[in-house]
Amino acid sequence: MPHSLIFRFIFCGLYLLTSRAYAGPDSLWLALRQAQQPDDQATAAFALAAYHQMRSSDSVYHYADVLEGIGRQHQLPLARVQAENIRGRMYHNAGDITAAIRYYNAAITLAQQYKVVNELGGLHLNKGLSQVRGFALDSAYASLTQAEKYYRSTQQHDQLWRCYNAFATLETGREDYPAADQYYSRALADAPRIAQRAERAYVIYQAFAYGFKHRRFDVMAAARQQWDAYKSEQPLTAATLERPEHIGLYEMSSDDPAAIETVMLAAIAHYQAAGNTLRQAWSYEDLGELYLSQSRTADAIAAFEQAEARMRVSESASQLAAMRKRLAQLHKDAGQWRQALHYTEAANAIIDSLRNAAAERNLQEFRVQYATEQKEQALRISRLEVGRTTQQRNAWIGAAVLLAGLAVTLFVHFRYRLWQRSALAQAEADLQAQRILQLEQEKRLLALSAMIEGQEQERRRIAKDLHDGMGGLLTSIKAHHTQSDAPSPDTVGQLIDLACTEVRRISHNMMPAALVFAGLQGALEDLAAQVRTQGLACHLDIIGPVATLSETQTTALYRIFQEAVNNTLKHAAATQLLLQIIVHDDLISVTIEDDGRGFAPSPTPPSTLGLRSIASRVDFLSGQWDIESAPGQGTTLHIQFPNPGVSMNS
Repeated sequence: MPHSLIFRFIFCGLYLLTSRAYAGPDSLWLALRQAQQPDDQATAAFALAAYHQMRSSDSVYHYADVLEGIGRQHQLPLARVQAENIRGRMYHNAGDITAAIRYYNAAITLAQQYKVVNELGGLHLNKGLSQVRGFALDSAYASLTQAEKYYRSTQQHDQLWRCYNAFATLETGREDYPAADQYYSRALADAPRIAQRAERAYVIYQAFAYGFKHRRFDVMAAARQQWDAYKSEQPLTAATLERPEHIGLYEMSSDDPAAIETVMLAAIAHYQAAGNTLRQAWSYEDLGELYLSQSRTADAIAAFEQAEARMRVSESASQLAAMRKRLAQLHKDAGQWRQALHYTEAANAIIDSLRNAAAERNLQEFRVQYATEQKEQALRISRLEVGRTTQQRNAWIGAAVLLAGLAVTLFVHFRYRLWQRSALAQAEADLQAQRILQLEQEKRLLALSAMIEGQEQERRRIAKDLHDGMGGLLTSIKAHHTQSDAPSPDTVGQLIDLACTEVRRISHNMMPAALVFAGLQGALEDLAAQVRTQGLACHLDIIGPVATLSETQTTALYRIFQEAVNNTLKHAAATQLLLQIIVHDDLISVTIEDDGRGFAPSPTPPSTLGLRSIASRVDFLSGQWDIESAPGQGTTLHIQFPNPGVSMNS
């Protein structure tokens, strides 16, 4: 069975298991038409979209539009978020990763805006999976980290396995197999608390397939151990023992048999060298299943007998019984009745022993419960007798304690009044000191703001003078010399053209017109266009409204982008540049990332002029910043500062 068919089977099973009741498209469409409440309409539209999404039908786009329309009409933010998420998944499945990420970003913005926090973990997870598919592994790592954070903050711990599974896929793409081993191990550790059995089986299968393909035998063994625990949750019966459900069969049914045999023999050698008898038994058992699939019955019996011998040493009773039942059936099919009888009797002996042990445990529990009840009854009688003899004594003691308590209460009250007066005086002194400190901080902030504002005003004045004065003068000189009989007028005109262009460039750098007339977004778009003319692929990502920033803060933020871009062009030797700004309700986040040569950041305060300029402007915005870089691995600048729209409203 090919892997794609296995995945489709697992996901279809998961959908049916997690649904409250399976319904076809006609009944869902009827439910949508008859629903009176907006919430019921949204639920039916979402179910229809999910139904068609499972079948890769284009009807999903229609029902996503219906779901979004219901959300807009009735102010249901969750419905709008789900609609954008559905579109993102469809474009992801269609291979249009750019469109998928765009819809996921729209869903994330809506969820953050309307506080639909329970959806943020899944949205960031889907975005990260699309980025993994698009080979944007660094961005995918950031998205998956966000998904893990939201799952934890919303107490959705049963969903963390999704993050670990995605992280493992990402690290496998990087060929960092030790890291992938750790994430698969974490996913397997979380598997027992996954509510849906289909999801749990999917996690175990993914880990086993990874370990098998890349010969990570420890991960493969851990997955096999989880699979045995998964099967053992059902009652131990003869039918269970006779049904081979080894997870290795999924992999064996899709790969080259010779390659499978090579891997299984390597696993046996690995576990033998490590001295792990039980894992050798598992590998022999899977090898026997492979031989059976090739009609190599004699080789299969030999492999199963090797597994049975090692299971006897490892004292795994249930697995040993299952293996003996398997051998009994194979010998019976081969007409070897003596061996079949031997293994049947040996298996039944284990099964009877397990059943007797369970019965003995139940009997012992009943005995313990009976003895405990007898002791509790005797203790209750003793307590009643003691209570009668001590009731009067307790009354006298109670009266004495009451009087003593009254005296202590009066004394404590008096001391509390004294302490309260002292505390009020100290609090007043602390409040006064805090007010003085606050005034000093406000004074420093006002001074810094005035300094930066003065610098910007001076730059505007110089820019205006250069543009209106020097630019006009050079233009007049050009016209005069072009019309005169001076030698080489074409040469003079070209030189003056270059001078005019340089004046306009200086004027634009000191105060770009886009920042004045189009705001921060227009200025950043203009800056990105300038970068692209330098031969550097530049991607600008603006999420959320930036109009809440004041003019001074807009200018400071633009200068930060400008300084960072200049540093990249001068020093990074990069081919890709990401400029990103995300406006949250209470926070503004900025990311500037390139794939250049990188550098080793210094732990001390920045010594270069460019970094000092960025640091001073971040301090002015009351923000925080850090640089992630290493030689040959590019550079990422992260900046966060409070959203001024929130602070002004508060």
